[in-house]
Amino acid sequence: MTNIPCSECQTVLDILKKNPACLASCSYGSDLQTPSYIVMHNNEQSTYSPMGCLVAHTILTALEAQAMSRYFEQPIYRLMIAYEPSIGSSMPSEKLWQALAIGAFLHDIGKLVDEYVERKSSFGRYKRVRHHYVSAIICKKALDYLLNLDYLSLVISYAVLFHHEAIDWKSLEQDFLHYSYLQKVFGTDDSAYYTVNPQRLELFEQNCALLLQQFQRSNLVDDTCQHLLQQALKQAIGILLQNERRTLSLREELQVSVAQESRYFAPAAAVYRFIFFADNRAASARRIYWRKTLNSIKWDYPEEVAESVFQAFRNQRYYIGLSVISEIPSKRL
Repeated sequence: MTNIPCSECQTVLDILKKNPACLASCSYGSDLQTPSYIVMHNNEQSTYSPMGCLVAHTILTALEAQAMSRYFEQPIYRLMIAYEPSIGSSMPSEKLWQALAIGAFLHDIGKLVDEYVERKSSFGRYKRVRHHYVSAIICKKALDYLLNLDYLSLVISYAVLFHHEAIDWKSLEQDFLHYSYLQKVFGTDDSAYYTVNPQRLELFEQNCALLLQQFQRSNLVDDTCQHLLQQALKQAIGILLQNERRTLSLREELQVSVAQESRYFAPAAAVYRFIFFADNRAASARRIYWRKTLNSIKWDYPEEVAESVFQAFRNQRYYIGLSVISEIPSKRL
């Protein structure tokens, strides 16, 4: 088999038992690279390395979401009905599954903007953009178009917005009654402005489509899911292009005035949990996390190994159980 550029792509290969279909057009290491995460060096914003593959991470997250949906779909649906009784008659549970799948699939779509990939704007200056701000807004617009259910679109987009701000579920849980967390998210820095490289977007869309088709042919993604996610991707890419160089206000785009209402926030917190798990289980394919953690263990001091392992893995990012996606069901149950 051909050399695989990164550990996330290697995980895709391990699942498929063959080279990923996108390998021939892979841009790893080029100016059009679509990294899944950025490593800063010495805490200097000007010194960084793009790492991983956003195409692989996006597909792996979709697979995790598919595997987990049977555990989350009905509880979240019942929670929505409890807080918004009209949902029971106006929205079939199938719509929720579609929204959950789209939300997980698009949760990192904001990582395609120049300000994330290149750490600068089109004007050449350093510019940091909160990619989850962009992701939440784009996801909301895409869901509005695809499902035409404003309540559901807002709940999912809030969950996408939350998925990076509250790494540890407990911090969100503790803020539930006081809403200080929401005040933080919808604070003074509540807008997003970005530029995009059309070639990067085209490459990302093309490679995601290739992988989705490959997983569908391997019976790892069903026909309905593949079609839905390709539709969502096409719509999201178009929305990214349409809103380039516009100042997008979270207060306006995500209707912040209703965010603190329990009928929105409670289901959004549950959906956040779903996306958080899917995202981080997929991210466990990034071996750099494990390498750095293992290197921090005091292996030369046997009496301190147990304590150093405990300290290393009590870090918030290891709160969840990571699977490296060892088992994927062939069909959604």
